[in-house]
Amino acid sequence: MIELELEYKSQVVEWIPSIIVGGLILLGTHSNVFSILAFLMIAYIVLFREPEYALMQMVFVLPLANIFKMEPGSQSFFTYIVLLYVIAFIFRLKKMNATVMLFIIYILMLEIVMDAISIPRTLKFVGGLLMLYYVFSEVDLEISHEAVFKRYILGVITASCIARLNSSYFNIARYLSVQELGTRYGYGEMTRFTGLDTDPNYYAVSIIVSLCLIVLLYHRNEIKAVPAVVQAAFLIFFALLTYSKSVFIMLAFPVVFLAVSNHKKKNYILQVILIVFLIGVALYALAGNIQAVNIILTRISVNTNLNGITTGRIELWVAYLQYFGEHIVKAILGSGLGADYAPNVNRAVHNAYIEAVYHLGIVGLVWLIYALRNSYSKYKYAFKRNILNYSVLICVLIMYLFLNELFYYDAPFHFLLAFMAMNTMNDREDRGVKLSDGGV
Repeated sequence: MIELELEYKSQVVEWIPSIIVGGLILLGTHSNVFSILAFLMIAYIVLFREPEYALMQMVFVLPLANIFKMEPGSQSFFTYIVLLYVIAFIFRLKKMNATVMLFIIYILMLEIVMDAISIPRTLKFVGGLLMLYYVFSEVDLEISHEAVFKRYILGVITASCIARLNSSYFNIARYLSVQELGTRYGYGEMTRFTGLDTDPNYYAVSIIVSLCLIVLLYHRNEIKAVPAVVQAAFLIFFALLTYSKSVFIMLAFPVVFLAVSNHKKKNYILQVILIVFLIGVALYALAGNIQAVNIILTRISVNTNLNGITTGRIELWVAYLQYFGEHIVKAILGSGLGADYAPNVNRAVHNAYIEAVYHLGIVGLVWLIYALRNSYSKYKYAFKRNILNYSVLICVLIMYLFLNELFYYDAPFHFLLAFMAMNTMNDREDRGVKLSDGGV
């Protein structure tokens, strides 16, 4: 009993820095002094505390990154936190993976040759890549996965609640881009919820990832049923407020993963309850009683072709592919991180894979995948995985088909969480055997 009380107190104490930093970031939207204090506090943690502990604080702050800055439109302090985290590893270990290092040199040379230099983009991209390498190779993520997952989930919920309250004292609206639904759907002018992000579709990724993590924690008995249901309810509520077609469809994935978990754990009573609940919600929604669902279904039904359903994305993808056909060298080698949109389109492509080819080239994209795989192999454990281990990765890869994520600060963390989920044992006792470097 005494040991349990001490463990509980220790967990509470570990949450205090997250709560303080989160509060300071919120206050920073009223006065820059608090933003600076928040930066100094988390910078200290990143530089002088254990990497595992620093990572926990970083994933909690991640969903708040868009308001963690001096002024709207300026560089987020979070970018510098990631760089400090990487710098701390470099000074501590004095080593770097040759594959990653050569890839960074390739990126820098490409920017110079193509005259497409962007320091902010380079810092974000390189910082995120190095962060993944050092975390995979030096941090025991199997030990810290529960704390990391829970902090990310609560960070997303906290950021969503802050955005929903939108107090005039903090003036959160200054940091967000208003996304109007428009009147053509027959519901008048309606604002789409974006959390603390600037776009509902990008915000939706964090919602779906969080729901997948809740299912994984539930499967491992690391979260009780009531907290899991409450957190999932908050996330689903916020997800529907985005009026996003993609997030509405993607909500099916965590539900399927939950059904798989119930089947594997032989929780047949809970499985029946889940099925009855889903049927009830579906009937209630189809009766027109949930306005958010009505709006989403209307947005889907008014479009008569695939291009319309994807909000013009198919047309953009085809235009970029045509550009690649006309500029073979750039398609192979890339246009550089600082390159503007393709001249024949002059718009973002809204597809992370085509975006990567445009900026990095086919050579750079393949190299990036190899560098990530090479880094991950240093962390990978040998054990029998199931679909729940791949749940986050599956959802991220699908949602990235419709988003530009190459230069977003949260992209490296999406893959970090995805790879952590892949490497999270399905049983507390199943520790597996860590593979040697380069293992598959």
